[in-house]
Amino acid sequence: MNEVPAAIIQEEAARLGLTLTGLLSTAQVREALLPDIDALRRWQSAGAAGDMRFMERSPELFGDLEAFLPGVRSIAVFAISYWSEEHHPPVLPKGYGRVARYAWGRDYHRVLKRRLKHLVGMIEQRTKHSIAYRVFTDAVPLLERAIARTARLGFTGNNTMLITPGIGSFTFLAEVLWDVQPVAESEPSNPRGQCGACRRCLPACPTQAIVSEKFVDARRCISYLTIEKEGTLSEWEAEALGEWAFGCDICQDVCPFNHDNRPPGTVEELTSARGSGSLLNLIEVLGIRTDAEFLSRYQGTPLMRPGREGLLRNACCVLANTNAGEAREALHAALSLDPSAVVREHAERALTRLERAK
Repeated sequence: MNEVPAAIIQEEAARLGLTLTGLLSTAQVREALLPDIDALRRWQSAGAAGDMRFMERSPELFGDLEAFLPGVRSIAVFAISYWSEEHHPPVLPKGYGRVARYAWGRDYHRVLKRRLKHLVGMIEQRTKHSIAYRVFTDAVPLLERAIARTARLGFTGNNTMLITPGIGSFTFLAEVLWDVQPVAESEPSNPRGQCGACRRCLPACPTQAIVSEKFVDARRCISYLTIEKEGTLSEWEAEALGEWAFGCDICQDVCPFNHDNRPPGTVEELTSARGSGSLLNLIEVLGIRTDAEFLSRYQGTPLMRPGREGLLRNACCVLANTNAGEAREALHAALSLDPSAVVREHAERALTRLERAK
């Protein structure tokens, strides 16, 4: 049996900038997640997953660690802060679109998976034992937030985000499934804090995607519409994007737990200096005509997720929403030259709206 003192795991994780560490046995996960699996089933039945087929898998799979690593003994879950003192500009410059904070830097999937693999390697060196493992971050059907909550890294907010007092909710979650049996000197205490009577995020959501406490309808969520939704957007969806070209931070920005003085994240690759930052020049985005050009510009960043067609579609919507008349030439060029019928349609619709707004 691979027994590893919990202190060693926590120490090595801290060296790598992994802000919080939680350790759970497979039995703890299996028992604790039963209510969350039931909640997921109700969410799926309501159709709230939209077109995200990967979220329509059997609810039981989302808590079955053995399905991902036969012989797994435990899971280490990490919360990694990507908070910085840089903020969204209060007034959006014409011709630009907003980007959710998590996408300001490099692609967190790649960054964190490398660090988790390095973590396992360091523990193998210290313990002189080989470890069977798999690492994940937001890429497989695991109830990551529920697992992190069970590991006492935070609590579930009304906006469904994991909230950690003193750190907030701007954190990535990542996991290591392994055949390790952590030996803990003491049980961690439950994190303080809860939403209580606070409901700021519900009315703050411009599309009313937070239908009720701890229930988000993805079909109305700006993050879903800009990142996961494929193809043509309806008129309502296009206008719902507002100023957001990729993702949305509104329900987190209004949260009191994100307003206190907090230490910034320490993973340099996740900062805006290493990625695309908080704003996109949408007129420049509209000039990207090929997937190869799109790849050369955004490879290694989260902005790859919606693909060229999706990002240019979003750009058309935001330019119309913000009445960016200076984008007419770029929109006409997209209407005439872009290879995507979806982009051409949204360019035409944006031009029509700009004409009406004169």
